[in-house]
Amino acid sequence: MSPGVGITFAVAVGLVILLWSARPLRSDNFVFYLPSTRSVIPLEMIEQAPYLPFIPVLNVVGKVGAIQEKRDSLKVWFGDIPIELRLNDKSVRVGKARLTLTQPVRRPRAQWLVPVDFLVKVLPQITRETVDYQMGANRI
Repeated sequence: MSPGVGITFAVAVGLVILLWSARPLRSDNFVFYLPSTRSVIPLEMIEQAPYLPFIPVLNVVGKVGAIQEKRDSLKVWFGDIPIELRLNDKSVRVGKARLTLTQPVRRPRAQWLVPVDFLVKVLPQITRETVDYQMGANRI
């Protein structure tokens, strides 16, 4: 390898490292403690607010039925209860009731995410179970 090629390669690698967007090296998880099992779901921070993937959360606490996805909305049946999310909207429709979350629903990389307060505002409505959660903790 000639010295010119080596220097060019070193400069190119240096530029890639310098210009590569900084990503946090830490990954957070949210732990669900159920009577018979424990499940771990990845937690994602968006604009300094914690979010959880919607479908995996529902699968932890029960079984998801049909899914109807449109460009800006998602409708999922949890048992016989329809749950409807709208992209960038803070309200969630559960059956005929409309519940308001603190942060809007997001969909980065084609995965629907709900803010963590979904756990205390919506889960008790659809599971008919009490939910023990302290805000700021990564466990329920």
